[in-house]
Amino acid sequence: MLELVYHQSASPFLQAIIKAISSDRPSLLRFTPCVLGATVFSDKPKAGKVVEFVDVAAFHEMARDPTASHVVEAVVQASTPALFEELFTRYFKGNLADLAHHPMANFVVQAALAATKTTPQLSKVMEQDRLGNQDNPRQ
Repeated sequence: MLELVYHQSASPFLQAIIKAISSDRPSLLRFTPCVLGATVFSDKPKAGKVVEFVDVAAFHEMARDPTASHVVEAVVQASTPALFEELFTRYFKGNLADLAHHPMANFVVQAALAATKTTPQLSKVMEQDRLGNQDNPRQ
């Protein structure tokens, strides 16, 4: 599946699938780990463990890729509140400032900001950004 994520013609197809199944929670939760390159899959993923087998470095590589980043954006935009929380905790927390400064990954960060569905989610993202800027000031 990962080769499709990076393929210029197949990537838009995957994005369309993600958008089409976004209202079908079970399908979205089964498809998301596949499209993000998980090494282990479950027919019935548990909350907080949907993407546990998606490597952090692999996720960041996808977010930085000119083609794969669009698939990551689609996943973030389609995510349920619980999936968003898991994505944020596993992949964005502690990396938000670095991703935001990258020419491709910044669009994934923008998608994450747009996908915040509650005030506490937005507060958590904004707090992380403040902390990231204090810990990693740009020169």
